Amino acid sequence: MKTPQIAFILILIFITGCTVAKEDPAPASAAPLCSTTVAEISECTTSTSYSPAVTITGTAQFFKRKIRVLGNPDTTSLTLGAPITSALPIKFAEVRVLDGSGNVIQCGKTDATGLVKALDGTSALQIPNTAGNYTVQVLSRTNHTIALGGGKPTYKVYASVKTDICTNGIHTLSKVVTSDGSTPISVASSDLTAFARESETSGKIQGGAFNILNNIVSTYEYIGSNTGTDNLSCLSPKFHVYWQAGFNPAQYIYPSEDPSTLDHISFYLRGYSELYINGGKLGNVSTVDTDHFDDSVIIHETGHRIEDACGKMESPGGSHNGLFRIDPRLAWSEGWGNYLAAHIVRNKITDINPQASADLTSYDGWLYYLDTKGYSDGGGSASELIKFNLKKSGSNPEVVQNRSPVVAGTCGTEDFCFDKVDAAANPGEGHFREVSIARSLFKITNTCTASTCTGSGATYFPKLWQGFVDMKNSTYPFRSSIRLYDRMTAAFGGTMPTDIDNILNTDEAQQRHGNSGYTSTNLTWPSYGIKLVPSVSACTFEIQPKSETDNVTNSLSDQRYSNHYYHIDKATSLAGISTVTLSAVTNTAGTTGISFGMKTHTENFIYPTSTSTYLSSISSSSLTSGTPYLLNVRAFTSGVTVLPTTRYTYTLTTDIGGYLCPSPTF
Repeated sequence: MKTPQIAFILILIFITGCTVAKEDPAPASAAPLCSTTVAEISECTTSTSYSPAVTITGTAQFFKRKIRVLGNPDTTSLTLGAPITSALPIKFAEVRVLDGSGNVIQCGKTDATGLVKALDGTSALQIPNTAGNYTVQVLSRTNHTIALGGGKPTYKVYASVKTDICTNGIHTLSKVVTSDGSTPISVASSDLTAFARESETSGKIQGGAFNILNNIVSTYEYIGSNTGTDNLSCLSPKFHVYWQAGFNPAQYIYPSEDPSTLDHISFYLRGYSELYINGGKLGNVSTVDTDHFDDSVIIHETGHRIEDACGKMESPGGSHNGLFRIDPRLAWSEGWGNYLAAHIVRNKITDINPQASADLTSYDGWLYYLDTKGYSDGGGSASELIKFNLKKSGSNPEVVQNRSPVVAGTCGTEDFCFDKVDAAANPGEGHFREVSIARSLFKITNTCTASTCTGSGATYFPKLWQGFVDMKNSTYPFRSSIRLYDRMTAAFGGTMPTDIDNILNTDEAQQRHGNSGYTSTNLTWPSYGIKLVPSVSACTFEIQPKSETDNVTNSLSDQRYSNHYYHIDKATSLAGISTVTLSAVTNTAGTTGISFGMKTHTENFIYPTSTSTYLSSISSSSLTSGTPYLLNVRAFTSGVTVLPTTRYTYTLTTDIGGYLCPSPTF
């Protein structure tokens, strides 16, 4: 239940997620959102036996808007169109039967095909043999136990799709039926159908709510079926989802702002198991950005919930748009969400959008992350906001729509492209690019090459999941894609398969720790978060800074080139050491006048920009035992022209005559 203070809670907690080209919200001060709040109605969990009884049958189903496919595989246009031809089943949803006075007299659920059943999911739904009117309800809520057998523990998909944070209302399909006290009742399918058009739903578009629920169920089912005997109880706690047609959840964050000025956002609240899906703006669902039928967006945000519940979520949030190198923690988190969205849609497409499966037969199936705007029937206008093909090569990805200049089918040197990488010139840069991370994971788990995708992710997804979950261990702080690949390598028994390494090394510039591409004479890029340990021998690091005006970077300096990041802890990295000094900063070629500094951060740091916070030395007395720290050595390039040849070398010396050097193993 929300409290009247929810607005202030939203201001204080960290908001993460959003889709790939939308910025994470930066909350401002606000008044309370709700003068009063209403608790979510209690779950219907009691099965009542009636003898004699009257049975009720029926099928619950929903429509969603179809994906319109235009063009060829290089120039495919994907937009929302008219509803799909055949409805999809509403699976495992709560069913309630009310008598004429509004009392709940029976509880049930739908099965995998949408059939209305008793709570056990198989027996017939029964009511007493008393004549009268009864209301059959199907709710956008599920508390379904998934039992796969084979030694795998059961887990639950437990979620509610609610209208708003004030009323906590559950989207509901209702049909009043009349019983004569003896004849079985059959509810017509059309009476338990959630439609996708405003005209069919008085503007409520219940199909959106049940599509969101179906995406969550389908995602949980896929993970369960493709993780061996792993325990997935981390997925079982309740998941709260908020959506209503025509409403932009940015209003929850900025309640004092003019709603017409707010950008559309969908987002997940870390630590709260709450997901907010964009339903439009000020009642408009036809010509603006909405996400209730954008499966990629829904599953992307669900991926953040899975990351929060089953892995470790430490993204700092902030701007991310698939064009620049960014904080590797942010790149990893958003790349994971982008990947999971495309992967689940591809591998569960018969449950999520079978009509798209038929339309994409000649396109290697579903290969996309997709976020749309508007729809094409009923007077609306449809367009793509974001679409990228995850089988594309990192060296020649798609050109971003609505950017110029654009050369169709080619990512040229002057184009804005979705995280174009150069594995030879910029080794490791893919770890700082969310779309590159999404592409690599997709290719790894879907048997993809630059030219084609074959098969599913059944072979490597279990190992990916093992690495994903293993990163939750506090032994492995500062999570990023390079940390994931280290844990995946361990899951493979210590040797990464060659086909995975080929994708990482040659296609997506995500070379793993220890790759020779990171070393010239000196160590040019210590793997993000590699632990520093004492050494009697010097190790020389080399920074190859990039200009802050470079179009491959962002306004905070290029974190792949202008920064080195190390994991240190007081007990092992600094045992017997009082002071660590950044020493022997030497200009070996190019520009002079660049300032340097280092700073420690805990796991929850947000990237700072002030040079005054950086030091030439750090004291172990300022650090807390048992806390992992990230040591950031940075070259400040603001206002300085950086040449391609510019190089700086440095060492990290200690007050006891030794050095800090990277651990040989990640």
